[in-house]
Amino acid sequence: MNTTHPRRVNLYTWIICLGGFLFGYDTGIINGALPFLQQDFHLSPAAEGIATSALTLGAAFGALVAGQLIDRFGRRRVLLALAVVFSLGSLGLATAHILPVFIVSRVIIGLAVGAASAVVPIYLAEISPANRRGSVVTRNQFMIVFGQLAAYVTNAFIGTAFAHESSIWRVMFAISIAPAILLFVGMLIVPESPRYRKDSTVQRGAVRQLWRDPALRSLLLVAAAIGIVQQATGVNALMYYGTQVLREAGFSTDAALTANISNGVLSVVGAALGLWFVGRFPRRTVLTIGLAGTTVSLAALAVSSQLLDVSARPWATLFISIVFLVFQQGAVSPVTWVLMSEIFPASVRGAGMGVATFVSWMANFAVSLSFPLLLASLGLGTTFALFAVIGIGLIIFTRLRVPETSGKEM
Repeated sequence: MNTTHPRRVNLYTWIICLGGFLFGYDTGIINGALPFLQQDFHLSPAAEGIATSALTLGAAFGALVAGQLIDRFGRRRVLLALAVVFSLGSLGLATAHILPVFIVSRVIIGLAVGAASAVVPIYLAEISPANRRGSVVTRNQFMIVFGQLAAYVTNAFIGTAFAHESSIWRVMFAISIAPAILLFVGMLIVPESPRYRKDSTVQRGAVRQLWRDPALRSLLLVAAAIGIVQQATGVNALMYYGTQVLREAGFSTDAALTANISNGVLSVVGAALGLWFVGRFPRRTVLTIGLAGTTVSLAALAVSSQLLDVSARPWATLFISIVFLVFQQGAVSPVTWVLMSEIFPASVRGAGMGVATFVSWMANFAVSLSFPLLLASLGLGTTFALFAVIGIGLIIFTRLRVPETSGKEM
């Protein structure tokens, strides 16, 4: 790619980031659709967890496969194919009339989400100069949370305007077909990454090389652990179940749908700050600050859930959730994607990113599957206290094991 045309490169990065927007919308839309799905499918807490987490299970395997496909076929062709999978998955969700079909469709769209989560950061990192790479890759996180905000606004508008229609959730899922088509059309003008290697023999052996080479194996384990760090804060308990958390805290369903928009707005604000923050400070410092903020917020959620009365608890939960998301989306999430995209050498970058992202999505799956069960058995306060304790361990790991990658050539 000709880096002497920065405006054109800038356009290309935002087109590629439509993959991040679809990631955000398709993961966020379940948040407000769940109350209506519960009415249509009569979901138990376990079924609710399965319906929600099915996407993350598909995403784990999508990331794993995509990591090898992009090394063999290129970043551009894989994103074009993913635009088609996004469309088909959304169509399946919108037309599902029984729960098994809905779950299978969630897995299909999860394959696309997971693959996009592996492809987009690499694509952005490879077309960016070293001194701008952090801020450019962070655009993906901005578009992820912007997609989630779009989902929350869609949920609130449709869920309140058509609250009497239990099947209105179908429209919520169908809307994501439009940005999938836009991604496909946009990718037709985006050239292939300049660092894509066409030596297919090398690419087929990339995963084996990662395990056999001690230095690469060490990098792989660290990258996988960084992927777990992103999920172990419990962020997706709020992103997927935010409406339920607010209802548990004391809001009505309509009020929770509307209040949840503020989570999306502040996530976008946090990600916008991350565009500046991640590009100007060492990666490990950004991650440490972000984890400190999320851990303190989780502890505050645990305390407020136990001590505040019923009139103050809903608003305290909303406010602390917003603070949590600013730290998460402004520091933790963007810098973990940047670190995972930078840590591997070019010869194994696709395969390494795929494996690390697979591990991250499996951690996401564990959180999203278990959260409704934890909430039902332990309650809001104890559940968030558990995540706060985990957060302390994440900070210690970051200081001891996460390498610094800012400013290094790829």
